[in-house]
Amino acid sequence: MLDPESNTGLQTDVASSSACGPVTIVASLGKDRFVARCTCGYLHLVWDNASLSLRLRDLQQLLASPLRQEPSAAAQFEMRLDPAGGIQLWAGTGGIRVNAVVRAALEDMLRTAVDNCFALPGAHEAATKTLDASNLLN
Repeated sequence: MLDPESNTGLQTDVASSSACGPVTIVASLGKDRFVARCTCGYLHLVWDNASLSLRLRDLQQLLASPLRQEPSAAAQFEMRLDPAGGIQLWAGTGGIRVNAVVRAALEDMLRTAVDNCFALPGAHEAATKTLDASNLLN
């Protein structure tokens, strides 16, 4: 079981997400900052009051891409350097912004989420699920 204050291990938690159903937390920085795999097949990135829904392969691509200086009109998912320091993580038209102090923690949590997702049943389906624009943001 996952300790809610750590970023290792896995835990099924029905109530801790704004997601659509029961979730399995695959990485966490605390009760308000985590990545959970949902029964809908998406990964829900919950960061304080924001929740973004991503496919596993989109998260992998996001982590493999260099940070951008400027927005890319062609990118569905991207991480940008924030002019005030830190980063902006965008999924479609929604995003979260983190300061330089927590940037490394967010990136580590996202990498841990990818690693832990492959330990779960149905990882292949989550990685190949077709994006439904109506589910882009929770």
